Amino acid sequence: MGFRLIANAGFCVAGLLYFQVPCWAVSFEKDILVIFRAECLSCHNEDDRQGDLDLSTYNAVLDGGASGAVIDPGDPDESLLYQLVAHLNQPSMPPESPMISLESVELIKKWISEGAAKTPSAEPKQVVGNQPTAAIPAPDASRERTPHLPPRLPRSNQRATKNNPAIVALCASPTTPLVAVGGVRQVWLFRTDTHEQIGRIGYSGGDIRSLKFSLDGSVLLVAGGRPGESGSVEVWDLEQARRVLAFEDYFDEVRSIAISSDHKRLAAASTGPRIDLYDLPSGKLLKKLSGHTDWITDMAFSDDGVLLATADRVGGLRLWESWTGDLFQTLAGHKQAIASLEWTSDSNHVSSAGTDGFIRIWSTESGKESQKIKAHPGGVVRHARIASGGWVSAGKDNILRIWSPQGKSVRAAAPFSDTPTSMVYAPVSNTIVVGDYLGQAVILNENTLDAQQLLSINPQSMDEQITAKRLEHKSHEARRKDLKYQITETEKQCAQSQGILDNAESDCKARSNAVASLAAQILKTKRELRQLLADHTENEHTDSQITKLYISRKLSQNRLEQFSRDYLAGKKQLDKENGTLVELRKEVDRDSLRNARLLEKFTEATKAAKGSLLGLASLIEESAFSTRYDIMQTKILQKNNPGVSTFTAGEADGATKP
Repeated sequence: MGFRLIANAGFCVAGLLYFQVPCWAVSFEKDILVIFRAECLSCHNEDDRQGDLDLSTYNAVLDGGASGAVIDPGDPDESLLYQLVAHLNQPSMPPESPMISLESVELIKKWISEGAAKTPSAEPKQVVGNQPTAAIPAPDASRERTPHLPPRLPRSNQRATKNNPAIVALCASPTTPLVAVGGVRQVWLFRTDTHEQIGRIGYSGGDIRSLKFSLDGSVLLVAGGRPGESGSVEVWDLEQARRVLAFEDYFDEVRSIAISSDHKRLAAASTGPRIDLYDLPSGKLLKKLSGHTDWITDMAFSDDGVLLATADRVGGLRLWESWTGDLFQTLAGHKQAIASLEWTSDSNHVSSAGTDGFIRIWSTESGKESQKIKAHPGGVVRHARIASGGWVSAGKDNILRIWSPQGKSVRAAAPFSDTPTSMVYAPVSNTIVVGDYLGQAVILNENTLDAQQLLSINPQSMDEQITAKRLEHKSHEARRKDLKYQITETEKQCAQSQGILDNAESDCKARSNAVASLAAQILKTKRELRQLLADHTENEHTDSQITKLYISRKLSQNRLEQFSRDYLAGKKQLDKENGTLVELRKEVDRDSLRNARLLEKFTEATKAAKGSLLGLASLIEESAFSTRYDIMQTKILQKNNPGVSTFTAGEADGATKP
């Protein structure tokens, strides 16, 4: 934007002079804060003031640090901030690192030389801040809460990576058979009763670290960020699939979140011991809760909304009054990191579990430990309250266990192939969802612990799926064409075989008729011989008559012998032809059977080709819907956040955008 390198300046600060300066008036809020966020705020923010210097706000920059003022408006050469970022003074900033970009250094210099303005003088200042863009859904008042399902969502992958991301964020709706799984800068929603993938919603903040449903299931919180750079919390109206509020002023990832049952308060914590308590209707920060000594690992409001439980990486566990933010109880017992917190439905007890391998149940009234379950020797990854009043836990021993309310092990699932990273209980469907480092999520039935893997949270891009489906359809069509050719050839063979069979049957029939005729001739000749013999014995004949009778009998005997020889030969030939007929019929039957099987395969191939074509059409329609959806979400986001250029700003490492 207005910068051009004329000569190779290398690392020489004098090379800054070879850049064209921007033609607009530089301001803190429009130009400089962007640089500070990217380069400085991980070490110089409100919570981490290295050198007692905070660069997160304009007034804090003017206040300076331990060495006094860091800018002298109008004179950058005398401003310590410029001297350090330009490596003209020590300690250079960033410490023990190359200088930040020459463009950024020159922009800071110009800003100071122009008087270090807070806002652009030529542009009206935009009102920014944590302000809801729409009304946050009111919680269900009745105890029989209404299921809250989102509208149609895209199922295309907006961010695909070469390797599957570990599943570190999971949450289940208390009122709907629905589970949310954190993917690559997007949240995937699944039904826990049918295992159907509903679709995804985007997250503009970076890597997803935490997900939470409200008690009635109508609101979904999404938190995360870019390590060492930024963090945010997004509040989503689930039934509208609409982001209604975002807290985006964190300098590192937001790792823990919670929302009260009345949707009035939200708690969030980044990579530090501070907890921010917000008023959701206004988006204003109510109070910063201090008392922990290390990163917050989990937090949860009680069902009645009275208390907020928070836990940290060194075993700290505290209860806070949710309305005032005052400390209510400190629960001492854990000596190592706490991984998860769960409230009982009556809000009288809170449970905690973590690295020490125990599930501990605490009385909120007395602050004492009322029950302790030795769950997993290697540590508990997550635990949850189940419908029966007992518990379910996943451990670093790769085992998932169900516990009775009395703390007895009821059953255990077969060891997972990889260490679980997260686990959640879905009360509506009585199922358990477990995620691991390999990016796989499995859903288990609470009673049988039968497991089924959910669809990937890192599927191929829609373009890749469409290409694969086109190849699949092409393969089915080639199969259909090949089978069609085989059927045609088989039908020809069938017709040829049937013709040969018909001819053979005709010849056989003629042969049979001839043999039958010979048999009749033999019978007739035998009758003649018997008659001649009877005439010779019963009557007296002259010598001439006797001679004639003798000759007639001899002729008849000759005919009989000839007929007999012809009959035997014909019978032998007929038997041979009948054998040939049997083989021909078998061949025709084989051809017919082969043809029938080919027809079955052709029908299956036709069905597969039709299915792949319908699947291709569905993918193309899904791609068009996803494109429209993402464009709409981008417009909404840009309308509410003018500085954001895309719905999911930035690219994940190794990610590709469809």
